[in-house]
Amino acid sequence: MSCHRTLRLRLITHRCNFTDLSGGAVKLGNVNGTRAVTNDTALWDTNMTVEGSTISGTSREYRGAAAVFAGYVAHTTIKQNTIHDTGYTGISLGWGWGSVVSYARDNHVTGNYLTNVMSALNDGGCIYTLGPQPGSTVSMNYCRSDAAPVVGCFYHDNGSRYFNTTK
Repeated sequence: MSCHRTLRLRLITHRCNFTDLSGGAVKLGNVNGTRAVTNDTALWDTNMTVEGSTISGTSREYRGAAAVFAGYVAHTTIKQNTIHDTGYTGISLGWGWGSVVSYARDNHVTGNYLTNVMSALNDGGCIYTLGPQPGSTVSMNYCRSDAAPVVGCFYHDNGSRYFNTTK
């Protein structure tokens, strides 16, 4: 892994290179249902960016790991990344299958280039979302060679709501 990373209150990852990984490359946010519904904004995972990174050869051993995973997050941007040769989903955003109405909102997945994803599992895609996330967008992404025959390139799973998805 080579990476230029700057920390300002929250994680900002810029121009990282992740190659040949047992699991995923980037993990953001939590999946704790109690923490997800707290009114204490200091406990929220917010204002994170993953930008301009190259991620290849993920989920070699831990097949269910997304290349970029963001659980309960808000005001988070995943943009202009190149992701290829994954065992599972390229970018996974959200958690809770709609059973938890959390602080997750205003998240944006934009201008990513994803190829040859889902080589090991089926229930995912180039970009996978889960749970309600008001004001969130999935836009201007390119997806090619998604090996999952059932769900497709952009997969808004059960409970995904309030997304504006455009090409």
